[in-house]
Amino acid sequence: MSLYNPVVWQDGMFMKPQHFQQLDRSQTKLASMLNANASPLHWGIKLLEINTQLLALGKIGITRAEGILQDRTPFELPLLAELPEVKDVDPSMSDKVIYLCCPLPSERAEAFGSLKEGARYNIESQETVDACYESEDVANIMVGKLHFRLMFDHEDKSAYTSIPILKISEVRPDGSVILDESFIPTCIDIHASSVLNKFVTEFASMLKHRAESIVQRLGVVDQQGVSSVSDFMLLQALNRYEPLFWHFASAEGVHPESLYRILLQAEGELATLCSASRRPIEFIKYNHGDLTSCLSRGLDSAKRTLSVMSEQRAMPLTLKEQSYGIRTAAIPDRKIIENTTMILAVKADVTLDILHTQFISQIKIGSIDNIRDLINLQLPGIEIKPMPVVPRALPYHAGYTYFELDKTGEEWAALKHTAAIALHVAGDFANLSLQLWAVRL
Repeated sequence: MSLYNPVVWQDGMFMKPQHFQQLDRSQTKLASMLNANASPLHWGIKLLEINTQLLALGKIGITRAEGILQDRTPFELPLLAELPEVKDVDPSMSDKVIYLCCPLPSERAEAFGSLKEGARYNIESQETVDACYESEDVANIMVGKLHFRLMFDHEDKSAYTSIPILKISEVRPDGSVILDESFIPTCIDIHASSVLNKFVTEFASMLKHRAESIVQRLGVVDQQGVSSVSDFMLLQALNRYEPLFWHFASAEGVHPESLYRILLQAEGELATLCSASRRPIEFIKYNHGDLTSCLSRGLDSAKRTLSVMSEQRAMPLTLKEQSYGIRTAAIPDRKIIENTTMILAVKADVTLDILHTQFISQIKIGSIDNIRDLINLQLPGIEIKPMPVVPRALPYHAGYTYFELDKTGEEWAALKHTAAIALHVAGDFANLSLQLWAVRL
């Protein structure tokens, strides 16, 4: 016997209330099965409002909730059903998840009755007006409202369809309840979760910030060499995902699985361009009933990737002119000597060949303590070698030629024990302009 088989209507049959009840159940079940097969993950809350005043009293209660139960029954509280009773919380309930539960249809329990009896619907009298005729006559009819209750994760929910809606982080000595702000309830709209709602806006802003920094570094298109190719590829990826996440931030009805799918795609693409392994992290299998466990890692990884990308890799070391043509730049942190590559950007009204030959032979670079000896005794100092392309980390400046400082000589080691680096250029290089950069490895 099944509660959901269709009614057989026969000529001359004596109709009973059970016929219409069976018709209602069979049609509801058919619609539920169609929806479940069309979208297996389309269940959860769409809107949830917590009674925050009750938290200080050691209680849990909701003031409003909308969504779809796991058996595909839509609900809207308190319009179509009564709000569940307030739940008392004791200190042992820390780290417990709260579920919004509704009794499942059962052949062993009455469909209409009290919640204590396990009934799915509560019977109420409702005044209705005839909608087909102009009449002020009001009739009282009996209607059913879904029963809801709040339950902890350790309670037996086998006879209920349930949705995880919040998690208790802590119960303080005074009895007040602190909710876990990182918990993600099972939802059908990411805006029902403050965590997901905040993430898409922040991530879109991070994508925008990172893209703008790359544009600033690239400068004018087609004025750079091979080093800018990877930047253009990264910029292309950022420009692809930024509008999409701004859309997620403003659109209604974005399912968390859709967000998860895009995060997987973005993480894989950005890993190719940004991570040392060139491979994405291993993501947890999507679990709609436990979004916190599967989504939290993906959200953190995506933000961490962009945060690392957004770190300033190039730090300018300001050159100040001293007497006798010597220029010095302070070294604010000794770790710069060990963890960075120093690059000298040179611009002058001379040919590139002259810069690659005469300039290299006529510049002296060393510690501020040794620079005069390097000049007077014609010692080599720190050598420089031309770079074939503009370093990715440096902002683009037209007309500059870039040289890398050699880190293998004795004079480089001397920089670890000094407060500044110094350089001196002999000869005449018209309109000479120098920039010194420390680039993180």
